[in-house]
Amino acid sequence: MQAPAQDYKCCITLLPERLLQSDESVYKVVQLANALETSRFGDFWNAANTCRDLLGGIPGFYESVRGFIAHTLVHTYGRVTKRTLADCLKLEGATLEQYLSEKCKSAGWSIVNTPAGEVVGLPKNDDNQSVVKRTQDLIRFDQVAPMLKAVTVGF
Repeated sequence: MQAPAQDYKCCITLLPERLLQSDESVYKVVQLANALETSRFGDFWNAANTCRDLLGGIPGFYESVRGFIAHTLVHTYGRVTKRTLADCLKLEGATLEQYLSEKCKSAGWSIVNTPAGEVVGLPKNDDNQSVVKRTQDLIRFDQVAPMLKAVTVGF
């Protein structure tokens, strides 16, 4: 689990097509990877629950997945509700609080109480901020003159 690095894509292209179609374990890994790459985190966790025996033997797998999900959220949103974050990371209660506490200390996250509930503020970066672009197109009078002449001829 090295996402967002391209290790998975490099390795999966080396596998023969018949193995991708016939081996159930490989098929499940492909499904899991597709769910993560398309940010369908709920689908990922549902699929991961069906193959715990396959994933349980991979040390640090779930931590890496949560790191990737957090990376995706930070580069997509400036703020996210605590409930949404809990659903995306599949964490609850004390585990979620500990995760948030660590992120607040190490990654610049913050927790803000709002009337709608707790919101997690994610650090600003180039990807999660709106940027106002102002452009100015200069039009010369000689470009507009024929149109003005056509409009004012009858007056």
